[in-house]
Amino acid sequence: MWDELPEKNRLGFLAKQPMGKIGEDDDIANAILFFLDDDASFITGQVFYVCGGRSLFAG
Repeated sequence: MWDELPEKNRLGFLAKQPMGKIGEDDDIANAILFFLDDDASFITGQVFYVCGGRSLFAG
């Protein structure tokens, strides 16, 4: 989907993205793996945003 966007739109999106890049599949997978790890077994009921900081400026 990203590749189909006109370059103007991609640049506009990236300008609003605090990390300066879009997320990759591995970014989401790594967050999931974190919660699956036994070291995270005491964490409950959290909202974990994997958005590169974009949620800080939403709405």
